[in-house]
Amino acid sequence: MNVTTFPIPFNAHLILCIIGAVFFLIQFIRLKKPYQIIMCVAIAGSLLIYLNKSETLFYIVGLFEVIAILASIISTIIIKIKNRGKKVEQGK
Repeated sequence: MNVTTFPIPFNAHLILCIIGAVFFLIQFIRLKKPYQIIMCVAIAGSLLIYLNKSETLFYIVGLFEVIAILASIISTIIIKIKNRGKKVEQGK
Protein backbone atom coordinates (compact mmCIF):
# COMPACT_ATOMS: atom_id res chain seq x y z
CA MET A 1 0.00 0.00 0.00
CA ASN A 2 1.26 3.45 -0.83
CA VAL A 3 2.51 5.35 2.25
CA THR A 4 0.51 8.45 1.33
CA THR A 5 -2.65 6.34 1.15
CA PHE A 6 -2.20 4.61 4.50
CA PRO A 7 0.39 6.42 6.64
CA ILE A 8 0.87 4.01 9.55
CA PRO A 9 2.63 0.64 9.47
CA PHE A 10 0.77 -2.64 9.95
CA ASN A 11 2.04 -3.17 13.52
CA ALA A 12 0.73 0.20 14.68
CA HIS A 13 -2.58 -0.35 12.89
CA LEU A 14 -2.96 -3.80 14.44
CA ILE A 15 -2.32 -2.49 17.96
CA LEU A 16 -4.76 0.40 17.52
CA CYS A 17 -7.41 -1.96 16.12
CA ILE A 18 -7.03 -4.39 19.01
CA ILE A 19 -7.29 -1.60 21.58
CA GLY A 20 -10.30 -0.04 19.84
CA ALA A 21 -12.14 -3.32 19.27
CA VAL A 22 -11.61 -4.48 22.86
CA PHE A 23 -12.78 -1.09 24.17
CA PHE A 24 -16.00 -1.16 22.12
CA LEU A 25 -16.61 -4.83 22.98
CA ILE A 26 -16.28 -4.14 26.72
CA GLN A 27 -18.55 -1.11 26.40
CA PHE A 28 -21.12 -3.21 24.52
CA ILE A 29 -21.04 -5.87 27.23
CA ARG A 30 -21.55 -3.16 29.87
CA LEU A 31 -24.09 -0.88 28.18
CA LYS A 32 -25.67 -3.00 25.40
CA LYS A 33 -25.80 -0.14 22.88
CA PRO A 34 -25.86 -1.33 19.25
CA TYR A 35 -23.43 1.28 17.93
CA GLN A 36 -20.70 -0.18 20.12
CA ILE A 37 -20.79 -3.61 18.52
CA ILE A 38 -21.06 -2.02 15.06
CA MET A 39 -17.92 0.03 15.73
CA CYS A 40 -16.13 -3.03 17.11
CA VAL A 41 -16.76 -4.87 13.84
CA ALA A 42 -15.85 -1.79 11.77
CA ILE A 43 -12.52 -1.37 13.55
CA ALA A 44 -11.64 -5.03 13.11
CA GLY A 45 -12.80 -4.85 9.48
CA SER A 46 -10.28 -2.15 8.68
CA LEU A 47 -7.59 -4.84 8.86
CA LEU A 48 -9.02 -6.46 5.73
CA ILE A 49 -7.03 -4.07 3.54
CA TYR A 50 -3.96 -6.17 4.26
CA LEU A 51 -5.38 -9.27 2.56
CA ASN A 52 -3.96 -8.20 -0.79
CA LYS A 53 -2.81 -5.06 -2.57
CA SER A 54 -5.92 -4.74 -4.72
CA GLU A 55 -7.35 -1.25 -5.10
CA THR A 56 -10.78 -2.84 -5.41
CA LEU A 57 -10.47 -4.41 -1.96
CA PHE A 58 -9.25 -1.09 -0.58
CA TYR A 59 -12.37 0.67 -1.86
CA ILE A 60 -14.66 -2.12 -0.69
CA VAL A 61 -13.23 -1.88 2.83
CA GLY A 62 -13.62 1.90 2.68
CA LEU A 63 -17.25 1.54 1.64
CA PHE A 64 -17.80 -0.98 4.45
CA GLU A 65 -16.31 1.50 6.94
CA VAL A 66 -18.56 4.33 5.73
CA ILE A 67 -21.63 2.08 5.96
CA ALA A 68 -20.64 0.97 9.47
CA ILE A 69 -20.17 4.55 10.66
CA LEU A 70 -23.53 5.56 9.17
CA ALA A 71 -25.18 2.51 10.76
CA SER A 72 -23.76 3.42 14.17
CA ILE A 73 -24.98 7.02 13.83
CA ILE A 74 -28.45 5.87 12.75
CA SER A 75 -28.67 3.31 15.57
CA THR A 76 -27.70 6.00 18.09
CA ILE A 77 -30.42 8.32 16.80
CA ILE A 78 -33.03 5.54 16.88
CA ILE A 79 -32.12 4.60 20.46
CA LYS A 80 -32.34 8.25 21.57
CA ILE A 81 -35.78 8.59 19.99
CA LYS A 82 -36.98 5.38 21.68
CA ASN A 83 -35.61 6.52 25.04
CA ARG A 84 -37.36 9.89 24.73
CA GLY A 85 -40.61 8.10 23.95
CA LYS A 86 -40.23 5.92 27.03
CA LYS A 87 -39.51 8.97 29.24
CA VAL A 88 -42.61 10.76 27.91
CA GLU A 89 -44.77 7.68 28.60
CA GLN A 90 -43.36 7.34 32.12
CA GLY A 91 -44.01 11.02 32.82
CA LYS A 92 -47.77 10.68 32.18
